[in-house]
Amino acid sequence: MIRTFNYPIYPTKNQVVKLNHLLATQCELYNAALEEKNRTV
Repeated sequence: MIRTFNYPIYPTKNQVVKLNHLLATQCELYNAALEEKNRTV
């Protein structure tokens, strides 16, 4: 049996800004890697 737990988080405004920046950076990196993979195939 697999159990999952959900914990709510309440980030501060500064943490929200940093998390959004991190997410945008990771999306950009993922898309660049995907584009590179598709270009070489």
